[in-house]
Amino acid sequence: MRAGCVAGLNCLALVCCGAAAVRAADTTPPAKLRPLRKVLSPWEQAERGRQALEKLPEEARTKEDYAHAMDAYRAIYHANPADVHAPAAIDAVAELLAEQGRGLHDAKALRSAVGQYEFLRKQYPASSLRAQALLAEGQIEQNDLRDAAAAKEKYKLLLKEHPRSAQAEEASAALTSLAQGPASRGLRTGKSASASLQPSTPKKTAKAGAGSSTTAAAAATPARAAVPTADGETSLVRALGLKVGRIVIDAGHGGHDSGTLGVDGLEEKEVVLDVALRVGKLLRDRLGAEIVYTRSDDTFVALETRTGIANKAQADLFLSIHANSSPDPAARGVETYYLNFTTDPSALEVAARENAASDRSVHQLSDLVKKIALKDKIAESREFAADVEGALYAGLQRGNLGLKDRGVKQAPFVVLIGANMPSILAEISFVTNPKDASQLRDPGYRQRVAESLYRGVARYEGGLSGTRAPTERAAGQ
Repeated sequence: MRAGCVAGLNCLALVCCGAAAVRAADTTPPAKLRPLRKVLSPWEQAERGRQALEKLPEEARTKEDYAHAMDAYRAIYHANPADVHAPAAIDAVAELLAEQGRGLHDAKALRSAVGQYEFLRKQYPASSLRAQALLAEGQIEQNDLRDAAAAKEKYKLLLKEHPRSAQAEEASAALTSLAQGPASRGLRTGKSASASLQPSTPKKTAKAGAGSSTTAAAAATPARAAVPTADGETSLVRALGLKVGRIVIDAGHGGHDSGTLGVDGLEEKEVVLDVALRVGKLLRDRLGAEIVYTRSDDTFVALETRTGIANKAQADLFLSIHANSSPDPAARGVETYYLNFTTDPSALEVAARENAASDRSVHQLSDLVKKIALKDKIAESREFAADVEGALYAGLQRGNLGLKDRGVKQAPFVVLIGANMPSILAEISFVTNPKDASQLRDPGYRQRVAESLYRGVARYEGGLSGTRAPTERAAGQ
């Protein structure tokens, strides 16, 4: 017993000695723990980028400097439109566009700033930035773009929707100065009144006659039943008497995605944006529709985000505008697509090109197939496409020898898959054809394209039941 105890004590002594020896040998003091580097949120990164921009002298800033700062903010609401910072990020882009426009004497950037503020107001009607956005729009239109009528409209809308806001007094003073004439107009503002997505506001239509408004005239017109589609069918949309009030206009590509590069470097993204803004204005002014743009400037918007914008806006129609391309420079004409399956090689080739920017993965195939196969959406989209294609060709063929009506086609376009409403993609001409490209450079021809698209949308809307007079939407609706 004693021997066992002695042996145990000896073992314990050896262990203690060994531990002491290890501690004695390790005489290096422990290094200080390094503090963990804070991971910046996307908003913080964007704010730092703006701070870096503002450190540059104004006269030294370039368009690329502004683009770099804006892209960081855009990434926030493109990645997640519900992000808590999304409204402020849109507001920041609008402010930077206005700064760029003033600093670089860039009228296009100033117009884009107005569109960005409109995007903020319409996509985020509950945002506290709405009144500030309206005031900034009016200031840009009054002081920078010299469009007194547009400025008055924005100031009046601000007073109507936000009469008790901090911006109402400024809007009232601006209206007074506009009424007194150019000599009394205020000085240009350096920044908007904001503290820190692009629909246009529907205008009230002119009176139809003495003592009677368009609304009153519409009320006196008996409602009519919807006409069947070209196939003689009555879809659920027509059976329920549904109407068109809000339209999403999608200008294809944008930002780093230039789309097709045509003859002499003509960029698809630039052509289709200009046409989209033109047709949106026509639909707003003539049809009384509320217009939402997926982009109103040279911004990249993911394909899936485009239909997400349409669904969030609860739009009634989705019109995506693109310019076509072909390895055959002789290829010309217009064609319009709706979402469906196809085995046509040429249609699949167009779809593959337009879908190149998608980030869908293979495991999502089953879900995509189900969405494509929605019968009523297909029927109405086909009708919508036929009306637009007919009007597009009819409007462009006059004096345009050799232009071809390439017809209505079906293809699985990603940009159309997620939309909950009738959706089409119009290819307005070939930027790879010398004659088409030459015409697409002409603002007059682009207006002609926009007029034709407008007539197609109006024709489709006319086939639905009843009448809908244009109205102003109340704030928050």
